[in-house]
Amino acid sequence: DKKYASDKYKDIYTELSIVRAKADCDISRLKEQLKAATEALGEKSPENTPVSGYDIMKSKSNPDFLKKDRSCVSRQLRNIRS
Repeated sequence: DKKYASDKYKDIYTELSIVRAKADCDISRLKEQLKAATEALGEKSPENTPVSGYDIMKSKSNPDFLKKDRSCVSRQLRNIRS
């Protein structure tokens, strides 16, 4: 049982790390796009503008983007394990 729990923990931790890295990458890309779009409109940079965050813990349902990314994450996990 300990071995199973340990392996399960490692799998979940790996999956979480992959999802977090992907989210960080997406956030950086979106920030760059927002900055470029804002500058193109001739407005001041939104760097100091407060951004309301999405709290996944308060959500009652699974967001659509998580459903789409499951297969991608599964493939990444398989690649890491092998």
